[in-house]
Amino acid sequence: MNDRPILLHVHPGASSFVVKDRRLLSAAFVVRDVPFIWRRKWQVPLLMIAQAFRLIFSRWKVVVVQFGGYHALLPAVVARVTGRSCVIIAGGTDCVSFPSLGYGHFARQPLAWCTRRAYAWADHIVPVHDSLVRGTNSYQRADPQEQGILAHMPTLRTPISVVYNGYDAAAWPLGAGPRDIDVISVAYGDRRPSTLLLKGIDLLIEAARARPHLRFVIIGLAGTPAADTPANIEFLGPVPNAALVEHYQRAKVYAQLSLSEGFPNALCEAMLCGCIPVVSAVAAMPDIVDRCGGIVQRHDLSLLLRTLDDQLSQANTTDKPGQANNALKARQRIEGSFTEERRAEELSAIITGTLR
Repeated sequence: MNDRPILLHVHPGASSFVVKDRRLLSAAFVVRDVPFIWRRKWQVPLLMIAQAFRLIFSRWKVVVVQFGGYHALLPAVVARVTGRSCVIIAGGTDCVSFPSLGYGHFARQPLAWCTRRAYAWADHIVPVHDSLVRGTNSYQRADPQEQGILAHMPTLRTPISVVYNGYDAAAWPLGAGPRDIDVISVAYGDRRPSTLLLKGIDLLIEAARARPHLRFVIIGLAGTPAADTPANIEFLGPVPNAALVEHYQRAKVYAQLSLSEGFPNALCEAMLCGCIPVVSAVAAMPDIVDRCGGIVQRHDLSLLLRTLDDQLSQANTTDKPGQANNALKARQRIEGSFTEERRAEELSAIITGTLR
């Protein structure tokens, strides 16, 4: 007989980190998938009705919601009313407000209200990094520098425990081939100026223009590049994980220059593959990189170019192309500090502690 508690896993789409957490939780719980996927705002009420039926008429002990938002509101309410448990995993955009970009759950209504109520009525909130609880983002000055859940909900009483993301190092091997890509980055979305700014692609385009001898590759953005895009920057569109590994193994530097992040998977996976990281001083990224790469303190092209030159210089002077000291340190940093086993153990302990 299976005596594991039944866990409903609510999420806004089966992204790689959602699928990974479902797999990790399956060791301790019977996990049942409850997607809540919307493309237009008018779909939200209909999805909430369907979600309410699932929550009311299903057998379950605890509901785990991946991220705050519309889809987290009813799980928190139903769990509280019925004496069951609700745990919300906070990932990044559900913890911030960037009004100049219209980005972040706390910058938009009624999404902000739903997020606040869900957090207030949940039994536990589990952000992926301390900066998502409360932190300072001074990388760009157009928006409030104080960010995080408690910056926007200072009187919140729901318990909060940080659990870092975890990675399977064997799935992202170092590789031994030549590194013919100088700078690589991953950014999903469209090519609107606000998206390019948010993901830091605007700076990478300018860096490519300033360093025409370097090869830049951007993975994930949909649409056609602008006519004035430099010839030395290539846009590949979305690719599967297997192809991502191959691209990372060919790159010297992985650049993540976002204005806002949580605990970016692409950065950590690229570091496991031996990419030297160059990141903006935002959220978890300086902690992830530590002393094995470059950190850009402000949204400034000259600072980025100086940092890229430094890190590429190290990559190009090693005996093994693309596997400089910082590249090896980058892999060791993720492999030693951010494991799947640690995340699974800590998440399971928190969820089990909420059971009534």
